[in-house]
Amino acid sequence: QFLLAGPPVFDVIQLEGRLAGVVRVRTNSIAGVSTFRVRLQDDGPTDVTTGDVGTSEEQVFRLLVRTRNFRPTFQMLESIFLEANSGPQVIESFATDMSPGPAFESNQQLTFSLDSVRRATGNNEEVGLFTDFDLDMNGTLRFDVFPDFEGIFSVFVRLTDNGGSNFGGTDNSVQSFLFSITPEFAATERIVELMLDEAGEEPVPGCFDVFNASLDETQIAALNVSFRITSVTNVALFADAPRIDQTGTVCFTQAPYQHGTSQIQAIMEQGDLILEDNTLVVEIRSLNNQPSFDVPEFLNVVESTSDFLLPGFVENITTGPVNEGDQLLTFLVQTISTEQNLFSSEPSIDADGTLRFH
Repeated sequence: QFLLAGPPVFDVIQLEGRLAGVVRVRTNSIAGVSTFRVRLQDDGPTDVTTGDVGTSEEQVFRLLVRTRNFRPTFQMLESIFLEANSGPQVIESFATDMSPGPAFESNQQLTFSLDSVRRATGNNEEVGLFTDFDLDMNGTLRFDVFPDFEGIFSVFVRLTDNGGSNFGGTDNSVQSFLFSITPEFAATERIVELMLDEAGEEPVPGCFDVFNASLDETQIAALNVSFRITSVTNVALFADAPRIDQTGTVCFTQAPYQHGTSQIQAIMEQGDLILEDNTLVVEIRSLNNQPSFDVPEFLNVVESTSDFLLPGFVENITTGPVNEGDQLLTFLVQTISTEQNLFSSEPSIDADGTLRFH
């Protein structure tokens, strides 16, 4: 009763000058056997008491319905992008919605296989691209590519069931995805040199472009690009740690009276991919700061004083900032007298501030 989609229809037609019986049936998508018991009836009298018989003897025939195998179906990713020499790869849920066909084929077994690989450009030649290719029935794709392959390829994947191809059936289906292999990436490197003068008493802030990215914040966000500092040498040159903003600009504040060289290493990255690895070389030149000292405004001495010696005449003698503490000091004394021959020998001041004259 489930084999036929509706009641059969019988008819008698003229076929090449003779009568022929025709049966029309519509079956469901299942296999089986249907038995037909058939009588032929004319439109004459059918009174059996008078011997009129308008119906033939019953005849039996069987209808054997064989199903054809429906092609299996599946979905998969449309493209894969990979850098050359990336090694073995695993992509989960690469294939989905695997089906052997209609519900009555649900007990069939399915198997994925690599059908072929062709170049998507040029002469579309078939190539041996993969050293390993396995797509399991969970939809997980595992593969590896021969070294140094580059280009765009059409990869054809076949799904096969075990239902066979008898009676015009189809036991497989093929789909393709685009596989793009780009040259092995190497991050660009750039050295930016910066020459600054030593800061004085007050710290000196400054900001400098390291990447010359020419991207505004909206573009950077859309490209998922970010910047970060990976290392800093000679941190004593800075009042606070160098920092980088999301436009690739490095900012820092010079520490007072510090000089030397620092290398600030910074990268621009997109996800896990390093796009640029740049170095900002900061050279801070030393400036000789002014020494300082204090002397009294007046000094009274008695005339004809010979070999005058006054220790501590000069006070608060400094070479400058603490980083200039190893410098040697020399006093240069110039006398401007209202009287000539006031001194028999010119006054001098020792490095410790002692005044001498005669």
